[in-house]
Amino acid sequence: MTMEVFIVLILIAFLVAWTARPLMRRRFVSDASTPNPQLEELEALLFQREAVLHALRDLQFDRSMGKLSEEDFRQLDARYRAQAAAILKRLDELEQAVGGPSTDEDQALDEWIDQAIAALRQQRAAQAKTCTRCGAPLSLNARFCAQCGAPLGLSHVAERTSSGD
Repeated sequence: MTMEVFIVLILIAFLVAWTARPLMRRRFVSDASTPNPQLEELEALLFQREAVLHALRDLQFDRSMGKLSEEDFRQLDARYRAQAAAILKRLDELEQAVGGPSTDEDQALDEWIDQAIAALRQQRAAQAKTCTRCGAPLSLNARFCAQCGAPLGLSHVAERTSSGD
């Protein structure tokens, strides 16, 4: 009985120590972890942008439900749109200052992605199988041809070559 209580107490102490470990650690501040005020402002602006857009959606919904008069709607809509425009303008300025991707970088990345996708599609097409009886393309895990119904064994499956056979 005393041994079991002792083991339970050790387990409880271990669990408490394990869960309290992150709270007990000292946090060392280095130059790399120093917050960037521009990034913090960017994050705050992104949050504000979402809040204003949500408020605009709610405002339009309230008008459609008849909760707001047309005059109140126009006033609030103009105020929220002005806020959104100011936030978007500041976001554009900060993204340029922080070093957001330029248009040329975006285009180069898009081209690289398109090339990678095209290469994968060509590789997959080259590995596709066809039925030797009817020539229909087969799915990777097919056991029977969907076109002619032939059972697919080694004698009925031909590897499609990259020349398009």
